[in-house]
Amino acid sequence: MLRAIYVVDYLRDEFPLAYFVNEFPENAPDSAAYVQVTGGFPPDPESSYRRTSFQVLIRGSEFEMQETEELALEIHSHLHGRTEFELQTGGMFIRQCAADQPAPLYIGRDENKRPMYSLNFTCVYLE
Repeated sequence: MLRAIYVVDYLRDEFPLAYFVNEFPENAPDSAAYVQVTGGFPPDPESSYRRTSFQVLIRGSEFEMQETEELALEIHSHLHGRTEFELQTGGMFIRQCAADQPAPLYIGRDENKRPMYSLNFTCVYLE
């Protein structure tokens, strides 16, 4: 089963940032991201392949709109179309990862005026 912590650990190695699972804790820095598993497709009883979706929500400080967008674009580009890689924490082998939209979605600013971007992916993995 794909878990958010597996993706967090993978992203932390590739793109240094404060990452969290499912939501931002109260004391999270302005520039941070969280990962949550958002669903997927029903398992096929005749196959050990699974398709699961996850979201990466990235935010930056109030004055880092361009930097936040750049990071979102880099992560999007890195994960979209990526094949045959392993999430070391869970020992999970990802066959394919694809973005659910053509670019990161700017979803506005939070209550503290921090810009936020949502990236959504679906991956195929072997269970």
